[in-house]
Amino acid sequence: SAEVSEGAEISPASGETVDFTKPVTFKITNGSTTTEWAVSVKVAKKTVTLESDNAILQDGFTWASNKMQEYIMTGKSGMINDKYSQYASGPVDYIPAYWCSYAHESAFCVRDFSHQSVAGAITGLWEENLSMFKTIAKNTTKELDYWTPFGYNFDGSPVYLVLHDGYFLRELPADFEGIEKAYQTYLWTGDDTYINDPTLLAWYKNKLTTFVEAHDSNGNNVCESTGEGPQI
Repeated sequence: SAEVSEGAEISPASGETVDFTKPVTFKITNGSTTTEWAVSVKVAKKTVTLESDNAILQDGFTWASNKMQEYIMTGKSGMINDKYSQYASGPVDYIPAYWCSYAHESAFCVRDFSHQSVAGAITGLWEENLSMFKTIAKNTTKELDYWTPFGYNFDGSPVYLVLHDGYFLRELPADFEGIEKAYQTYLWTGDDTYINDPTLLAWYKNKLTTFVEAHDSNGNNVCESTGEGPQI
């Protein structure tokens, strides 16, 4: 409902159903004076809130939820590889993503993202989660023997010192944890993309079959972390 001064009239009338899928012009008339206002409505991204009789718990949750918003990179632009000035470039447009790495490193990594993705789903970062999972999936390639590069810039490219000139940083447990978290995110969201998208399906299949077979050196169906380059 809309409130106006006594004696004034508004059109559309207060209480009338209005379609805000496009801007709506409200006309306010008070005596001989008429004023028009164009009103647009933007739906804010949904998030989770906490109500508790424990003020410390509620205040802490609210602080964390507000703090989280500072680390959402969606719709922004900036540098990539900025931790390593000699390889930095930009500015470039960022993909839907949020910060999942050290505070001094502008990136998201597979391990930290795996630890934060469920919280991202609970707090409404569904677009960001899907974008980041697909970035990880499409970079897990046959050329890399289905290893997953460890860290990504906010434009979706692997961080330079994580993948360049045949060198890449890898972490064996996080590769499988990432797939586990993709499934948990599907359960939280009900988004069928997680079980139907070709890029994600190829990631699941190649990591859980071809990759395991290639790195099970003793026949116990468990991967051994072997190969050139640093491993965690």
